[in-house]
Order: sequence, then C-alpha cells, then structure tokens
Amino acid sequence: MASHFSVRLINGLLLPSLIGFIALPTSVFGQTAGAGYLHKLNDSTGMAKCLDGSPMAYYYRPGTGTGKNKWLLSYEGGGWCSSLKDCELRTSGPLGSSNDYKPTTQLVLGKLSNSADRNPSFYNWNIVFVRYCDGGYFSGDVSEPVIYMDKPLYFRGAYIHRALLEDLMDQMDMAEATDVVISGCSAGAVQTYINIDKIRSLLPDKMRVTGLPDSGFLVAYDGEGACNYQKSMIDTFSLMNVSSSIPQGCLDKFDSTDQWRCMFFAQHLIPFIETPMFIVQSKHDEWQMDNNIYCEQYNTEASRNFGSYFEEVFNATINLFPYSGYLLDSCKHHCGGWDYVVSDDGHTQHEAFDRWYAAIYNDGNFTQSNHQHKQAGTYPCISCCVQGNHYSSYFAESVISRASPSIPRRRLRVYS
Repeated sequence: MASHFSVRLINGLLLPSLIGFIALPTSVFGQTAGAGYLHKLNDSTGMAKCLDGSPMAYYYRPGTGTGKNKWLLSYEGGGWCSSLKDCELRTSGPLGSSNDYKPTTQLVLGKLSNSADRNPSFYNWNIVFVRYCDGGYFSGDVSEPVIYMDKPLYFRGAYIHRALLEDLMDQMDMAEATDVVISGCSAGAVQTYINIDKIRSLLPDKMRVTGLPDSGFLVAYDGEGACNYQKSMIDTFSLMNVSSSIPQGCLDKFDSTDQWRCMFFAQHLIPFIETPMFIVQSKHDEWQMDNNIYCEQYNTEASRNFGSYFEEVFNATINLFPYSGYLLDSCKHHCGGWDYVVSDDGHTQHEAFDRWYAAIYNDGNFTQSNHQHKQAGTYPCISCCVQGNHYSSYFAESVISRASPSIPRRRLRVYS
C-alpha cells in the first residue's frame, strides 16, 4: 500500500498524518525511545504467512530486572480486507507483506513504552509487537493459496499463534515466563477476544495468562443514522474460513448465515471466553462512531444515542464475564489513553489494570465491582481526554494511523 502524507486538524492543532507504517524517531515528545528488533518467523510448518506469502514477523525488546520473565504480546491493528481485490491491494504495503519491515522500530507509546513514569505496568517487561499482515484478525484458516490476478494470496492468520509462541520459546527464552499478557488495539484487540483462549492453551499451565484488549469491543448498531458496513464483515468471515478460530459455543448460538457475528462483536464472544481480561474501551469509540453513524453527517444527538446504546450492551456483556475488569471512558478516541484517560474514581488505565492484576493473582479476594471503572461524561467530552500535562500523549498517538482498504474513507489507529 502506498503511503500518503496529509494534515489533520485535531482539537485545533494541525498535525501530520501518515497512512502507512511510521518509524518513530529516537525521542517522541521528550520520551526516551526503546528499540524493538525485527524477527521474522522461521515457521517449521511453512503455514504462518502474510497475505503475499512472506513470513509473519514481530519486533522484540527484552525485559530487564523484575520484568525479565514477564511478557507483553501486543498485536498490531489495521482493519481487515473483505475481497480478493482488497486483500491483493494490501500486499503492496505493511498490512499484507513483511518484505519492507525495518530492522528496528521505536516502541515508545502507551503500553509499549519503556518509561517507568508513563508505563509502570510494562516498562521493563519483554515486549513483543506482532505485525499485522494477514488481513483477517490473525484468524484466517485456508490451507491452500488463492490465486487472484496471477498472484497467490494466503489466508493463514490462525497459524501465527503456534508459530509465534514456538519461536519465542526457542529463540527468546519465553519458556521461563511467569506472566503473559495478550494485548492489542483495534484489530489487535478483536483478535485478542477471538484467540486468547487458544493462545492460553498453547502455553504451559505454570504461566499466568491474561488479556488486555484496547478498543476492540465492537457493537452491532442499528440506531438513528446507522451505516451499513457489515457486508464486508460477512465477506471476510467466509473468504478466510475464520469459523475454525471461533469458540464453538459462540458458533452454536447462530445459524450458519449469522456466525460471522462471532468474529467481529465481542458481545457474542465474551460469554465463551475463559481467560481473565481487563478491557479498555471508549463508549464513544472514534472508529465505530465514524463507521456507524457518521456516514452521512455529524449529529450530536445520534452520537449520544450511540454512546448510551454502547454502554448498555457493554454492561450486559460484562456481567457474564467473571474475573474481568474494565475502564470504559467517554473520550472520543480509538486506541490509546494508557497514561492520560482517567476514570471518574481517579484511575488511569494503567493504574486500573495494575489494581485488577494484583487482585486477580495476589490478593486472593477478588470483587469484580471494585474493578469496573467508568467516565460518566456525555458526548462531546473534551475533558474526558485530558490528564494534566499528559495531553501531549494524545497528540503523539494521534499521528499514527492506518486506513483499511475495505473501507477507504475511514481511518483506523494502530499503535499500542
């Protein structure tokens, strides 16, 4: 995918936006960079491939000190492709091919940061940033390549998990891990909902495995001004044979024509997930609002109605998920907020996660209601996005964006 430079107006400031991968400089807003080094999978089965057949890949930064045996696996986001044409277009860029990945990248934002002040949760953990190049939420399962325009396309996302973990165990000493957190934003968060139990089953029982999905709780919305983009979801589910990655209990809820809902909507998946998760999410999720209600024009009332509906669905779903925790905010954003979005009871995302994590594993007295954090602000709520001088983090994270070829006009952020 070719890169295109543009300028975006964000809260009154003009900021550059690059559609495509951005290699950040060694310092971002004064924060010391933490380099991650590229490692392409040497998959013994030959099945874990990007759309173009190149090997799937990840960036790795080793842990230190108390984090030496703790691991954060963060899966990149970037939409999805829903047709052979869309998927072939992705093969010319980083969302479909690993051929042009840089040898190093700076893992400096949000949950990937190596700053103890900004990211006390994971600053010294082993960080694995899994690049997204299969176009189907790391969940496709088509054994033979599909030929389009004389090119083979590979829908093999489901195979990355075993290959990735085997590689990390053999090459990066992950076999000694005590703690493993599976995370990701946007599409990386959707894959967390889909695959976390599978990933957990591939790891030794001695490891404490949890999930931390960010901005992947999508809802099916049919309210005022609703847009219709669900056909692309249905097409992806069929094209990539995603059903083999979905928990069987969810598939059994629907007839064959509606099983695609289990791929995209966490409200259907969560009742069948067993691995504990802490969810960070906005009820005014920018991508969902852009794609659900802004297809024609901006409408404040419709935005508020969407937020209310989202919170209703979210609350009903979480009640079916014991040992979960969350921070549901009211800031209009998609992904991020690790150190600047603050709940009404005074906790940042990382503070809320740390309290929940300690309660799950160390306190021995877990009460779910103590780990359900919210912002009650109504749309638009600018103050919901601000935490002191950490507002600059919002700007930094906003310049990293990605566009899904299947929905060309809409933007999708894909950092930690």
